[in-house]
Amino acid sequence: MATGVKYIGKSEDHTDRIYGTGLKFVPGKVYSIEDSVAKKMLAHTDAYAPGKIPPGTKMVRAITESDEENARRNDPPMLDFTRMPDSELRDFARMHYNEQLPSHAKHQTLVDRLVSFSHRAR
Repeated sequence: MATGVKYIGKSEDHTDRIYGTGLKFVPGKVYSIEDSVAKKMLAHTDAYAPGKIPPGTKMVRAITESDEENARRNDPPMLDFTRMPDSELRDFARMHYNEQLPSHAKHQTLVDRLVSFSHRAR
């Protein structure tokens, strides 16, 4: 089933990025939105209001996030090894990968080794 929802917020152009509809709301226009999503939207009375669905309006469904996208979202952020000083690179390799990097190695070599360690750990 669908519920009519219209945007009543202050912004002239509003795009839903929270509930997965991706709708670009035009203030005052009523959209047919699936009940489960509409219920969440209508809880925010400062932004959304119920409305009568115009005849012939197609229902908008929320786009759910795939398992792969969800897993990627929960991945820790990737470190930028190129910005780390050599001493920190050596410490990082020792602490996280139990690897001793040579003290005479150039910066890029240290970075390349750490990147290879990180790929190996997956």
